[in-house]
Amino acid sequence: MQENKIEDAVREYTQMVLNIAYTYTKNSHDAEDIAQDVFLSLYRNMWKIGSDEYMKAWLMKQL
Repeated sequence: MQENKIEDAVREYTQMVLNIAYTYTKNSHDAEDIAQDVFLSLYRNMWKIGSDEYMKAWLMKQL
């Protein structure tokens, strides 16, 4: 069940995370590395996110 939520979040928010990371780094490879770290952090900390509505804010905070 948790894996499905993570997969859904990756599908829904990958582009947003990449775009924000790119605005910080101005480098697509660094932005991809940051996105990977953000979603790895999501995998490790999914239990901390109380609701789906908080997911976007939590991901942005990780950047």
